[in-house]
Amino acid sequence: MQDATTDAMTNAMTDAMKEATERDPLPPEQPQAPEPRRQNASGRAEERQFHGWRLLGIIFLVIAAIAVVSAIVDWWVIGPLEGRAPWL
Repeated sequence: MQDATTDAMTNAMTDAMKEATERDPLPPEQPQAPEPRRQNASGRAEERQFHGWRLLGIIFLVIAAIAVVSAIVDWWVIGPLEGRAPWL
């Protein structure tokens, strides 16, 4: 009895899914457009330049920001826990 009920439910769900996909199909997938390549004055494709100094500057700023946050946390949170209250 239970197998018949399970089969009937499975068939009903399958039929409902088929009807839903037939009524409202998804649009066909489109291929991605190729990226346009920049060309310099001579007509050759231009390579993207790697900015090493800019990368090092960003890394330095991140490290400096972490150091500042660490000093603030040490001053306001860890200091009073160790008996070094900034207001005394």
